[in-house]
Amino acid sequence: MKHIAFLSFGKDSIAQLIKIKELGLPLDEVVYVDIRYTPEISGEHPIMAAWIPTAEKIIKEKLGYTVKRLSAQYSFREYFYRKKQKGAHVGEIYGFPFQVGAWRNSRLKLDVIKQYENSLHDEITEYIGIAADEVERMFTLRARATDKIHKRSVLCENNITERMAFDICKPYDLVSPIYNITARGGCWFCPKQRIYSVYCLWRDYPEYFNDLKTIEKDSRCLMLKTQSLEDLENRFINGYIPKQRQRTTGNFTPRRAANTKEVCIPACFEHEGYKTVKVKLYWFCPVCGKRRGKIKTVRSYDGSLCLFCDGWENPCGHVDKYDAVRDEAASNGLNPHYTEGVL
Repeated sequence: MKHIAFLSFGKDSIAQLIKIKELGLPLDEVVYVDIRYTPEISGEHPIMAAWIPTAEKIIKEKLGYTVKRLSAQYSFREYFYRKKQKGAHVGEIYGFPFQVGAWRNSRLKLDVIKQYENSLHDEITEYIGIAADEVERMFTLRARATDKIHKRSVLCENNITERMAFDICKPYDLVSPIYNITARGGCWFCPKQRIYSVYCLWRDYPEYFNDLKTIEKDSRCLMLKTQSLEDLENRFINGYIPKQRQRTTGNFTPRRAANTKEVCIPACFEHEGYKTVKVKLYWFCPVCGKRRGKIKTVRSYDGSLCLFCDGWENPCGHVDKYDAVRDEAASNGLNPHYTEGVL
């Protein structure tokens, strides 16, 4: 079994690396997939790209890990102008990817990881930096596991949230300066980035923005899908400043309320027809990660005693038993004062 920690140099993956060291967990390699815009220009935001060598040095000196770099055969711009060999658009260049099923992530990152892991000819445990309050990503992670590739998040296992990840990184001077201007790092040419990030690129790195604006004219789809970069630039020139999402080190509020629900369930197996408890749950099936069903009032029987409480039928077909739901409520971090079986 080979243990590999995949590093993005964001707060979560670095916090996980620190916890792996502190907990003495097995680790054979630390791997970073270096996405390139061109062979000479990093795909990381320029602030992050400038900071990564410093972070690598700190990780080596304070944690004892050397970071292995992997890269795709071609850069983003090279793929952009490659012509399609099959499908409905044979002979056309790839251009900017669709937001759904985007070739950018698969060609420049996921395929690189897959090829590398296949070359190892061994069972692998992947450490992925997903925080405890990123439940959707955690379900996606579990769904991608195979008999050969095991996926693990040390942050989730230890109930470490995104806010807590910052606190873990700070003593090691391993909080990227990218968080001073944006909630997340990422490629500066990403079609899924927020308009404010594009605005900052136009304002601070006009040479990068202008290159994207130029190649967009050769692409079948726009970079941002809703408006061209040229139209967006005209709006910036006329004084439009997009709203910035406040989610940085100084003002960090995870958006998870829409993914949770409060339900009234039997407080214990022998509820005697009246013992209930209200708990919060992540509204995703713990088996497959799909959304749970619509809440409705149901009857729960304890012998001949009837209790009215909340119930739901999951569209995926997996059944949530109240015993399992109580265990989940006691361990999901949403009910700090609740212990299963205690009213």
